[in-house]
Amino acid sequence: MGPGNARRRLGARIRAGSTEAPPARSTGVRLPPAERILKEMELQIIKRLQGLNTGVHRSPFLGQGTELAEIREYLPGDDIRSIDWNVTARTGQPHVRTYETERDTSTFFLIDRSGSMGFGTAAQTKEELTQQVVAGVSAMMLRRGDRIGGMLFGESRLAAMDFTAGRTAALRLLEMLSQVRPEEGRGSRLDLALDEANMVVRRSCVVVVLSDWLGGGSWQEPLTRLAHRHEVIAVEVGDPREAFLPSVGPLILQDPETGRQLELDTSRPEVMQAYQQAAGAQIKRRLDEIAASGARHLVVSTDRDWLSDLTTFLMRRRHRPASSPAPTSWAAP
Repeated sequence: MGPGNARRRLGARIRAGSTEAPPARSTGVRLPPAERILKEMELQIIKRLQGLNTGVHRSPFLGQGTELAEIREYLPGDDIRSIDWNVTARTGQPHVRTYETERDTSTFFLIDRSGSMGFGTAAQTKEELTQQVVAGVSAMMLRRGDRIGGMLFGESRLAAMDFTAGRTAALRLLEMLSQVRPEEGRGSRLDLALDEANMVVRRSCVVVVLSDWLGGGSWQEPLTRLAHRHEVIAVEVGDPREAFLPSVGPLILQDPETGRQLELDTSRPEVMQAYQQAAGAQIKRRLDEIAASGARHLVVSTDRDWLSDLTTFLMRRRHRPASSPAPTSWAAP
């Protein structure tokens, strides 16, 4: 296993991840874990995102609806996929179609539960961070009355739920996450999960894909097909040590999905340079492939405030077409 593979899986989870949120303030009633984290996220979402003014009936992710609003001349920043080629050919000037945002929208979560999602070296594991993001995005959608559905996957489908409206749907999804935890030795077939999502999610909706995007087969083609039909948010859940290793001498790195091990001497400059070059190449390839697919790219990390990342993402989302470059995944600590 070379440096590139070593960067992919830095090791088995270093501490047992708990999906329970921090204890709620005393109210005389002890809430179940799923209810507790959803309630906490609802309060944080209201506080953090109240300035975005997304509107009562408008998706915070600004997904397009199916009702044609107008055909107008192309403006810099417009999504080239919305060009109306018939009108463009007839007038000699590029024109685009714009649509009214649907009021009745749905959100489908596609969530990675492979072994590497249990890894974490900062304040939490990627599993714990994933649960917070799912709860937070669900809370945003519940404010609009959207329906929620989802699927958990590893090397195949592990669990799924149909679209359902209301808090019951969000709570059921969070309970599924607590029941189906990342396990060492479980691989990831993101490509197959995306293929299945293409088959089962028929009506246009927001699709939120949460994964570390490490391995998972050849996922770009099914991701591109999914983004052609839906508003796809590719959420990259990472940990800083997947891109940068500390100089602490000999280390044994273990792939939590295959069990393979690699010993590196991090005190040797040439080893660290090769490792970071391989990591940088993999990060760039992932950025390029997600951007080329037409999906939106949101990066969250176990060592950062993910709500700040989400707020920045939503603000940029209003002014950036899907084909624009995604933000850099990781920065050196």
